[in-house]
Amino acid sequence: GGCENCAASIRVLEAFDEAIALRVQHLAKPGQVVRCVGTVELDVDANPEKDRVSIDFKVFDPSDAEDKTPICRLRGNDMMAAIWSANYTTSPLIVMGPGSGAKRVAGGVFADLLRVAAKLS
Repeated sequence: GGCENCAASIRVLEAFDEAIALRVQHLAKPGQVVRCVGTVELDVDANPEKDRVSIDFKVFDPSDAEDKTPICRLRGNDMMAAIWSANYTTSPLIVMGPGSGAKRVAGGVFADLLRVAAKLS
């Protein structure tokens, strides 16, 4: 079933926890924050060949005026989505709040990524 597959996937991904923690530790300098940033870009003409999905670690400096974004204020298991669309062209719609815990969020994100990847292939 779906829950068993997610649990198995999480167990596989847990093998990368230490390597990811080291990468994050090496990225951040004092005063900076590292965030895992996922991006989904859907083609406005509904051409799935132009859709893009990416995920990476990005470094932000909250003291830098350019980096004073809501993502710098995230703490603990907080989550944020910034939605740019035809209706939000100059400033994104920001949805921000507490997540539901690392394992549940990881499982949900992984399941969402699988669905997006299936649509792109």
